[in-house]
Amino acid sequence: VPQKIVDPAIYDKDYFLRDNEGWREWEGEFETNPHPKFKRALELAGPLDGKNVLDIGCGRAELVYYCVKRGATALGIDYSPAAIAETVDRLPQPLRSYAKAAVGEIGTYDFTDRYDIVFMIEIAEHMYDWQLREAFEKIRNILKPDGKLIIMTPNYQYEKILSPLKRILNIPGN
Repeated sequence: VPQKIVDPAIYDKDYFLRDNEGWREWEGEFETNPHPKFKRALELAGPLDGKNVLDIGCGRAELVYYCVKRGATALGIDYSPAAIAETVDRLPQPLRSYAKAAVGEIGTYDFTDRYDIVFMIEIAEHMYDWQLREAFEKIRNILKPDGKLIIMTPNYQYEKILSPLKRILNIPGN
């Protein structure tokens, strides 16, 4: 029996262009003014030149863009078609061959590469526990032995106030 997942349709174009954190930067000077969560993720990643990067739950794929601009080859996957429609077209043409964004879900995506760095930036709270277990098993198989898994979740206040409410209402990520 297939497991229940959050309907990707709730993550529509309006969500990515008006609600999803970082949308103001995306709308404006996102290249020179990345959202703080992306700045922090890039700091944690370290030098990216020559690295193979995966961004799970990539949304608009800003992180894919920033990684490629720093010398990486990057793949972003998101299970929302609306997210992928808003992706790497902003990259200069010569860099586009180093970036890919695809509709996909970590548990079922057919990866053909291994990765130096895997990002999960503010997506764990959108997933059910069984999806997280599936994701970490998949990551274990595609992350290089000396690779980095970088996971970021919402802030403490979010976890203190909204997470208990999510548990009571059985919303994904509990």
